[in-house]
Amino acid sequence: MYAEVPVNRLLLDHTSVSRGVNMEAAKARTREELARALDDPRKPVSGPVFALANQWMDSFRANDQPLGESDRRLLVRVLEDPRVRSPDGLWAIIKQVDGDSADLRRLAARRYLAATDKKEARHWINALAGLPVGAYTDPLPEERAILADPAVSRFATGLIKRQGTAASMPCPTCCGCCASTPSTIRASMVSAT
Repeated sequence: MYAEVPVNRLLLDHTSVSRGVNMEAAKARTREELARALDDPRKPVSGPVFALANQWMDSFRANDQPLGESDRRLLVRVLEDPRVRSPDGLWAIIKQVDGDSADLRRLAARRYLAATDKKEARHWINALAGLPVGAYTDPLPEERAILADPAVSRFATGLIKRQGTAASMPCPTCCGCCASTPSTIRASMVSAT
């Protein structure tokens, strides 16, 4: 007798249970709220709206398209605004960046260099390790400053890792010191032991 009662239909008709979320609309609204907060210099750093930066950046996780120009401009603003404290979503959005990324790398390096706690700030610089091949061909002055000081570079593992991708191409100030390929370096190390 009860098996014939349309329980699911009754619940949907007579309750306020959510029937789903339009993710594109939610992403657009998050983007608008974040942009509005970044536009307002009076918004305090403690404002919860700045946590939207991570939600917005993380929303690109399932996206396989290059980042659009308006989203790229918003990403630049997120990187340069000190009120955005956490870079958690940066890992997801950075994979969508296409083309020249020097502006993003510069801003992330500056955030890292300005931080007193490098371990806490490491994700600003390390997330950019997800940039396309060739992004680190020409190291920026800020990146060189990080790499030049072992105490500063200690937690910049993503930046250090990407130096291997840059080493396969001659640097602009090439003196010939890195002319050996990794395989010939390994071979010389093996023969030396």
